[in-house]
Amino acid sequence: MGVPGVAGSNGDPPYFGPPAFYVTDLGQAGDGAGEAYQIDAYGYGSTAGTVAVVESTYEVAQGVVNRGGL
Repeated sequence: MGVPGVAGSNGDPPYFGPPAFYVTDLGQAGDGAGEAYQIDAYGYGSTAGTVAVVESTYEVAQGVVNRGGL
């Protein structure tokens, strides 16, 4: 669906800048069972004042999984 009067590709409004994300290793997780990571991401609308920022924290635990392969 196009937007009348907007010159972006496919009629979409142009974005101020490209989205980006950062991953930070926080070290060992609080429960000691894995590694903790913080993920920060942002994306712009059509101006520098229209920005969305999100932040999440994830834990990745080591483990052995037998999927029936070799």
